[in-house]
Amino acid sequence: MLAKVTFEKNTQRDGHGLSEIAKACLTAPDDSGIAKQLCERLRDGVNQWKVWASHYGALVTELAALFPRAVLDVVVERNAMEDHLRPGIFENFSERRSCPLRMIDDAFLLDWAHEKPGSRFVQLAEAITPWTEADRSRAVSDREARAVEWTPVAKRLMHEAPEAVVVLQKFRGWFHPSGWSGSLADILESRMPLLEQLTSDSDQRIAKWAREAIPSLRREIKAEREREATRHRTQDERFEW
Repeated sequence: MLAKVTFEKNTQRDGHGLSEIAKACLTAPDDSGIAKQLCERLRDGVNQWKVWASHYGALVTELAALFPRAVLDVVVERNAMEDHLRPGIFENFSERRSCPLRMIDDAFLLDWAHEKPGSRFVQLAEAITPWTEADRSRAVSDREARAVEWTPVAKRLMHEAPEAVVVLQKFRGWFHPSGWSGSLADILESRMPLLEQLTSDSDQRIAKWAREAIPSLRREIKAEREREATRHRTQDERFEW
């Protein structure tokens, strides 16, 4: 049944069911061929705008746990011809959901990247969620309770990549969420510690990039707060009228 699955319009609700079937029925490495087929068809469905990648996060997670090579080679890696066609299959996954690649061992991810360092470090930077929430149990203030920190694999990517700045710029792109509720300025401000953590990095390429990125983020936060204040004033005026 899995070998016959296609990803077409009006099949978005199948994502969770497919993940459960894959988890129960596929065995590594015997079923690697089926896993590769699923990855290829999902990739093509997303490329052709037939389905949204975010609906299949659970399926990609299960496949990544069992068949990491298939997921990385087919879903993460892109060739030059695909770059202008493809929105990036991981761009549509919600921030509130765990990264589908989280089940792949960090060492495996880095080994895969080192096989083609010129392209794969950047492609991984586009695919992973590079930070996580800090340990809230030790927080003594609201700021610490909202703190975020770089994941170990993100740190390794930025330090081991041939072009550290390119990887960092990809991570910087994740600062702005694709969707949010509440204050965007507050969300962006909560990312600031990630840059501050890098200003004293032993790699001067990373430290320099972080020091230069902080003023840019501050300007973005300030501009967003001004827009939010304007919107609030407009809404209040309409309410009073």
